[in-house]
Amino acid sequence: MSESLTPSLKLFRIIADETRLKILMILERAEFTVGELVRVLGIHQSNTSRHLQQLREGSLVDDRREGALVYYRWSEALRASQDFQSMLKSAWLEIPDREAVEGHLEALLTQRRQQSQQFFDSVAGRYSKIAEPGGGTEALLRGFGSLLNFDHAVDIGSGEGDISLFLARGCKKVTAIDLNQKMLDVLRDRFQREGFSQIEVRQGDMEHLPLEDSCADLAILSQVLHHAATPEKALEETLRILKPGGRLVLLDLLAHDQDWVRDRLGDQWLGFELQRVKGWLAQLGCPPEREEVIHVQDGLPAVLVIAQKK
Repeated sequence: MSESLTPSLKLFRIIADETRLKILMILERAEFTVGELVRVLGIHQSNTSRHLQQLREGSLVDDRREGALVYYRWSEALRASQDFQSMLKSAWLEIPDREAVEGHLEALLTQRRQQSQQFFDSVAGRYSKIAEPGGGTEALLRGFGSLLNFDHAVDIGSGEGDISLFLARGCKKVTAIDLNQKMLDVLRDRFQREGFSQIEVRQGDMEHLPLEDSCADLAILSQVLHHAATPEKALEETLRILKPGGRLVLLDLLAHDQDWVRDRLGDQWLGFELQRVKGWLAQLGCPPEREEVIHVQDGLPAVLVIAQKK
């Protein structure tokens, strides 16, 4: 477990600045680049970089390189400091232009989602023919082929339904969820044609799932988390719909440097480090019971994580 922040005069001087407080509250929602922070804050890039440097020196933010971009996020020390977070959130409510900043932030996150959706609009009906860098169904079947016979399984970001069809052969009910309407049309036609009446198709965002709490025994995120505007939120939502004892199965790309996937496959993130995914789940109170890196033929390595909701 990460050590929490130690209160000090230096630390309080850092967060006393209104712009740095704004940056911290923006980074609570998701990771962002300097350019994205500039868009939300409306200040010069050099000023933004200067503030980020001071936040780093105070152990309040971390950064990571993804291809040509550098993303900033809350540090593990800050995430482990609940009292400090409460103080930040209380001060945030006093910021005069808070609503304007939140509006700019939401617009940026919406743009991230739309970029992925534009890609899926363009490939609906032929997505399965496009090379999946992480091995897609092959890696998934190798990773959890024995996890069947559930009452209600949910396939989040179901695409053209390969995983839903696989689940329908052993589960009483399957809910296939996708945000893209064209993909949903393809799904309905395919399921009807193949005679799988136990599969329900629903439209929804992985960060705002159209299902009630504790309704599913199994939830699968297969090669979809890297399309999320805020991956942590998608994991939180997935756990919300699971019953106690239900399983979350995540398959996604291992962190890589292949920038071409942004344009060709609509990816928002260049995969994930295994430790990072484990950390997110641990913070949500659901540490993994199994994790591994899966190597597939002619594809990038994938991470497989299985967690059971307490």
